[in-house]
Amino acid sequence: MSASITQAEWRAWDQTYNIKPKSFAQLGIEGHWLLDGIDREGYQVVIRQVPAVPRFILLHGFARSYRRQAAARWQPKVPARRAGAS
Repeated sequence: MSASITQAEWRAWDQTYNIKPKSFAQLGIEGHWLLDGIDREGYQVVIRQVPAVPRFILLHGFARSYRRQAAARWQPKVPARRAGAS
């Protein structure tokens, strides 16, 4: 891939198709998904892609929501309820 496009072209493509079309909330959840279970080196690679202020908001503002959604998705004993049931 590196022989085909430059780093600048890759970043421009990434911004156009992976970043700009998504809401800040969607990026926050996806960011936590990328970090979930990653090693320390990978963690540093991922978080360095985001500027400091948005990174702080993404890491701290979306952590609880991501953990709650992940627990609901992966914990086997979450009771299923019908819509509208109390």
